[in-house]
Amino acid sequence: HIWKDNKEIDIGDSMSDKIQEALKDSCSFTIILSPEALKRPWVKEELRAAYVLRLAGEFKILPVLYKECDIPLCVYNSWTLSHA
Repeated sequence: HIWKDNKEIDIGDSMSDKIQEALKDSCSFTIILSPEALKRPWVKEELRAAYVLRLAGEFKILPVLYKECDIPLCVYNSWTLSHA
């Protein structure tokens, strides 16, 4: 199942709660890395939540390098950057 915020979050829903629920029901998180994405607060929130799950167990963060940018430290151990 691919989770998309525009289909999974309704008006009035807590975005933080929905992100947490979606990640808990997943085994991996794909992040598209670009300077623009890494400036967005919700991308940072999603990455933080995914990192906590990765530290807790069998959860993978799958980074995809879309545009050259500073790679967040929490992604380095997930290495296998793919170019989009």
